[in-house]
Amino acid sequence: MINILDILLIVLFFQLLTLVPFLIGSKGNRILSNRLLGFLLFSKALCILDFLATKHVDFMLDHIPHLLFIGSSFRILWGPLLLMYVQSITNPEFKFSKKQLLHFIPFSIHALWLTFSFHILSAEAKYTIIENNELFNSGLWKVYPYLFYGYLFIYSFLCLLSIRKYHQLIRENYSDISSINLNWLSFIVSGFIFKIGFDVWYIFSDKQTIGAMVAIYSSRIILFSLLNVMIFKCLKHPFLLLGEKHIPQEKKKSLSKPLQDRYAEKVLTYTKSHKPYLNPELTLEELSKMVDIPPRSLSEVLNESLNCNFYDFINKHRIEESERIFSEYKANNKTILEVLYEVGFNSKSAFNTAFKKYNGMTPSEFRKFVAASSN
Repeated sequence: MINILDILLIVLFFQLLTLVPFLIGSKGNRILSNRLLGFLLFSKALCILDFLATKHVDFMLDHIPHLLFIGSSFRILWGPLLLMYVQSITNPEFKFSKKQLLHFIPFSIHALWLTFSFHILSAEAKYTIIENNELFNSGLWKVYPYLFYGYLFIYSFLCLLSIRKYHQLIRENYSDISSINLNWLSFIVSGFIFKIGFDVWYIFSDKQTIGAMVAIYSSRIILFSLLNVMIFKCLKHPFLLLGEKHIPQEKKKSLSKPLQDRYAEKVLTYTKSHKPYLNPELTLEELSKMVDIPPRSLSEVLNESLNCNFYDFINKHRIEESERIFSEYKANNKTILEVLYEVGFNSKSAFNTAFKKYNGMTPSEFRKFVAASSN
């Protein structure tokens, strides 16, 4: 009998099949990223089909036995494909090389074993294997869940490391990171880890208990939510599919200490007198042209001499400017929204977060504090 879980998975299955051809056949700067995502979603679609077929094994044996375990090997691809997708977004220089093929060795071994031990057999032979539970009854399969889920956890951790490195890099090059911060991707990977946790709970629990039901439903609902968030974000932010944003790569240090100090003084003087931070779209490259310092050297100066990245350097000056405006009597009639746009911020959330970071209070609290102090 088909239940709510089955319906949810069927909907997700057709969602994935609809999007996969678009991603694999897409054009633009993000061809590799899109194809990796397409293959990731395709592998997930096959795993959904495999789950549904296994759940309704009696029906499948009677009508479509050759679809059984069709996606069993493909779940081994989740980790490698997710990691390569994350790397292709966070690193513009990422290329698919022969070294990447090493990630596919476990999948290849599993797929070859399953092909010769099940897929190429006749329907009658498959029926016998399923009835006698011969396929996954060896001692090796007792440790397989431990290996598989440990394998997924490792890949998920590597994904989070790649995103963290990316976050550090964009803060060194952009003053507005709201559209490129990939927080949504961190959410996806973190959610994926939770999904794995529920899968582990289900695998090692008594399937007849309420706990097992909670685990399997939670896992599938999380999966449905995560994949839809990923699809929505990719469609909402074109650079994820088209590659509109250029993320510079990390550079090695090269400046002497005296030259760093001279450049630091030059940057601070220019920033104080010309207020380039009022431009909400200011980038490291643009500021480097204004102060006549190479981008690589400017990034090094900010990190080494001023102990901050470009994002924090610019936002600190924006906050100081907003403090000055709030402290002026004539600014009392200005709304917080007007002030944040005036000093170069593009969103209220980013402004509030930065303001509290440097002042320990929100803009509203600061304004009240200034008003109380002046009375």
